[in-house]
Amino acid sequence: MGPDVAWVDAPAPIEQANAIVARIAQWLSRDDSNQATLRYWWPNPKSYAYELLSEAMKNSAVKFVFADHSAVGGVLVDTVSRFKGLESQAVVLWVGDEVVDEERKETMYVGVTRAKSLLAVVGSNRVLKKLRA
Repeated sequence: MGPDVAWVDAPAPIEQANAIVARIAQWLSRDDSNQATLRYWWPNPKSYAYELLSEAMKNSAVKFVFADHSAVGGVLVDTVSRFKGLESQAVVLWVGDEVVDEERKETMYVGVTRAKSLLAVVGSNRVLKKLRA
């Protein structure tokens, strides 16, 4: 059986980025995980997600490493498709509203099955309702 899922509802992308930073900071401060990763699943350019996360982490001790699997000392941020076959102690899956449909069920499966012990899914209320249905 996999980890319990924390469903994190935030209406807009910048609020979602802030919620992601807060969730990871909470996990790291409680020492729940020594290995946290963020997987995002958006049709938007990854530079947009990176920009939002960079802004959100300015006032946080959380540091992100963008798409560099060999880097140490930060939370790895990468796409779901690049993380297929790998796993992490803690995973945040950031889901954009545009990507939830029947054709992408496999991608969702890959995203949620990468977590060993902690999993949070972050998105708008609309997308979270659809995913939980």
